[in-house]
Amino acid sequence: MANAEHLKLLMTDEWARWRQANPRLLPDLVEADLRGADLRGVDLARAVLTRCELQGANLAGASLVNAHVEGAFFENTNLDGCDCTGVKLDLLELQSCSFRAATFTGATFRGSNMSGCDLSGAKLSQVNLEGAILDRADLTGADLTGATLRGARMDGANLTGANLTSANLENVSLAGNKMAGVNLENANVQRAQLVGADLERVKATRANFREANFLRANLAHGVFDWTDFTNATLKAAN
Repeated sequence: MANAEHLKLLMTDEWARWRQANPRLLPDLVEADLRGADLRGVDLARAVLTRCELQGANLAGASLVNAHVEGAFFENTNLDGCDCTGVKLDLLELQSCSFRAATFTGATFRGSNMSGCDLSGAKLSQVNLEGAILDRADLTGADLTGATLRGARMDGANLTGANLTSANLENVSLAGNKMAGVNLENANVQRAQLVGADLERVKATRANFREANFLRANLAHGVFDWTDFTNATLKAAN
């Protein structure tokens, strides 16, 4: 159960002053019911939010740096512009959350369900998304440099203009996905399914597309200098 004093302070204007006066104290919000709460810009760095209910809460601009969120509930939560540096978001249900322009340096999403999430403009460099479900997620303009997406499910995800430089997309299915203007330079896209994907203006210098399937994919105006297409399927691609 949450610390009653901490929970009471959280909902007042005294929270910021209390945190400044007690920098070493970890806020105890275990199993707190914060559904629909207005927590915009709140400092929750290093807070213990284990099994906390945050469905529908507004955390836009909040700091969750190194917060503990094991078993927390985030469905339909607004985390736009939130700093989630170092947060382990593994195996969580995050459907339809909004993470626009949020920062996830050093964060992980292994096996999490992020269906329908808005991650446009999010900073996901070096983030581990192995096995995550990103069906219908909006990753427009997101920075996924060096991210690991191996085994992720991305049915209908929008990757238009995303930066996937040096990312690992091995065996990922991106059939029919919107990927115009995506940057795949030095990316590992081995055995990926890109059937019917829109890759117009893709930048794929030195990308590894071995055994990838580009059947009917749109590759118009793409840059493929020193790209490896060994045993890739390019039938009906343009």
